[in-house]
Amino acid sequence: MGIRTVTEAPPQTTPGAAPPAGRTQRYRELARLLFKYGGREIVDRLKLGSFLGDSDSAVEARATELADDLERLGPTYIKLGQILSTRSDLLPPQVLEQLSRLQDRVTPMPADVVKTVVETELGRPINEIFQSFEETPIGSASLGQVHAAKLLDGRLVAVKVQRPGIQEVIAQDVNILRELSEFLEKRTETARRYQVTAVIDEFNAAMTRELDYEIEAENMRLLKRNLAEFERIVVPAPVGEYCTRRVLTMEFVTGRKVSAIGPLIQNNMNGAPIADQLLKAYLKQVFVDGFFHADPHPGNVFLVDSDHVALLDLGLMGRFSGPLRRKLLQMLPAIYEMDAEEMVDLSLEIGDANETFDRAELKRRYAEIAQESQTGSLKQIQVSR
Repeated sequence: MGIRTVTEAPPQTTPGAAPPAGRTQRYRELARLLFKYGGREIVDRLKLGSFLGDSDSAVEARATELADDLERLGPTYIKLGQILSTRSDLLPPQVLEQLSRLQDRVTPMPADVVKTVVETELGRPINEIFQSFEETPIGSASLGQVHAAKLLDGRLVAVKVQRPGIQEVIAQDVNILRELSEFLEKRTETARRYQVTAVIDEFNAAMTRELDYEIEAENMRLLKRNLAEFERIVVPAPVGEYCTRRVLTMEFVTGRKVSAIGPLIQNNMNGAPIADQLLKAYLKQVFVDGFFHADPHPGNVFLVDSDHVALLDLGLMGRFSGPLRRKLLQMLPAIYEMDAEEMVDLSLEIGDANETFDRAELKRRYAEIAQESQTGSLKQIQVSR
């Protein structure tokens, strides 16, 4: 069926959906994972710190194992791995590199499964909606996969199809993670300091929103309106009549992930104007609109041509209230003036300090951030710090 795209086909690896497993088995698998990658240090500190003391080759081998194990455990842990893949403040480069492949290296669903989901959700045979529907996906991720198709009116579209049963798998896994986090908070100071249960609850809320493709369709409409002034940035429009909670049909965008662009293409693209608009667009999202792309990893930014990029995968969006945006804006001159004391004061106005809060340590870290911003080392700055 004849739609072609320059987007590269996904590599074949291990399945993206977790095999059926009872709670006891999932507990066993999670415990094995925790102790395999750090033993007591994982449990006591909730970090993968054991990676840091090994040789480069040992770290790389363990990182590959970790990525494979997360894929084997299924979508919940793949999403956690995706989050960790952006945390250069916590993990060494070899680990980040291996975890980054979790962003799109997942074995596709069989074509008959995709067809069943689409027809069930849209309520009609697939050939009554599409002139053509490519069986081979153009992208396969932990929650679903994307297929190129052509509507009966001739429009080219991308159809995102959710993996069947994934909501139940994630609900079970998150429930187990929450029980584990409560157990750790009762027994370890580190878990209480990092408020692990609250983190799991936030992760659960984000996953619930991301699994509802109708929410993503509305996110696309709103972000497209908000970024209309940026002519170099493309946000695909959803096709509303063919969107449900488990199927999302949208305008087709041809391109390549920015992370996969080679030197030849880089030399021929208008890099500076594109980067300028991306920066301004993100600042507008955060400080003006209070509605921003919360998952902007390289796999979600496509180079459409030498002058345009597209923002994809808008299931995870963040929202900032007006008062919070004003406080964040006040933080910028404090950083510019290298005023760590003011940065700490503003942080305490934005969030609540728990009983383990160390003001002196936060001030020291903010001073480092301010210094890095003045010396041009912004690439190394992590907001989480």
